[in-house]
Amino acid sequence: MDRYKQISLNILAKVLDLPSSKDEMDGSMVWSYFQQGRLEEIYKYCMKDVELVRQVYYKMTFETAP
Repeated sequence: MDRYKQISLNILAKVLDLPSSKDEMDGSMVWSYFQQGRLEEIYKYCMKDVELVRQVYYKMTFETAP
């Protein structure tokens, strides 16, 4: 058994009954958005992931957000 298997943030969110951070953009699109100068959209995409990681942390540690 491979003990270093990875799970996507999106799947983890689904398992923990949290909303996905993915909508019109995903990680595969970041480079092309960067090349097009669409930095604000990249920023928003990343911030959604950061917030989701925060929610996952609180859910897994049984804490509540401040």
